[in-house]
Amino acid sequence: MGTLKVYCDEVGKTLTVWFGIPAEEFVATETGEEVLPIKN
Repeated sequence: MGTLKVYCDEVGKTLTVWFGIPAEEFVATETGEEVLPIKN
């Protein structure tokens, strides 16, 4: 199973989700529901 990291930005009202190592991930997709899945 891979690494999952979640960051909640209360000021920007977003939830950022990394699937793997954040430094290696570069593609962000906005879901329209203030959730940003980021993947390599």
